[in-house]
Amino acid sequence: MKSYDYLLLEKLLEKNRRMFRKKLIESEEYIDNHEIIMTKIKKVIFKFEKYDIDILQNMDIDETLERFRREIFLVKFNLN
Repeated sequence: MKSYDYLLLEKLLEKNRRMFRKKLIESEEYIDNHEIIMTKIKKVIFKFEKYDIDILQNMDIDETLERFRREIFLVKFNLN
């Protein structure tokens, strides 16, 4: 689930923490930055979850089960 956007936001979050610890920014600015970054992280996560749900909704169950059975059969055959 680690997309480029998610990794970038994590780095920004860490940078915000470091700047606050080093007293480069005030607490109000730290809190504002943190809220903005967390909101964007939530949006990125929701975007990925929606993508996964769309994939699941569009799957054909019968075809997927049949493909799974064929692959299991191949694994059993190769093990013997």
